[in-house]
Amino acid sequence: FPSHDRRGDNHRIGVNTVASKILSQMAGTVLEVNVKAGDTLKKGQEVMVLESMKMEVPITSSMDGKVTQILKAKGDFVNEGEAVIEIA
Repeated sequence: FPSHDRRGDNHRIGVNTVASKILSQMAGTVLEVNVKAGDTLKKGQEVMVLESMKMEVPITSSMDGKVTQILKAKGDFVNEGEAVIEIA
């Protein structure tokens, strides 16, 4: 597989299916989750907002897709590089 940037972690889960995870760019606490499982996403869409160092930091989708799983909930702490949402 080619190297991946910090915005997505692709891996094969079937012959023709690729799942991707949206990763947090920094550590912080989840303030808002703006999507739910089953939602269709567009590249650049805000999916979550973190609070880090008293700033609100949006997390956006790096690709079009469908939300398959929300991995973090409001109030959860997220580390830098940690997966927060899975899309397919």
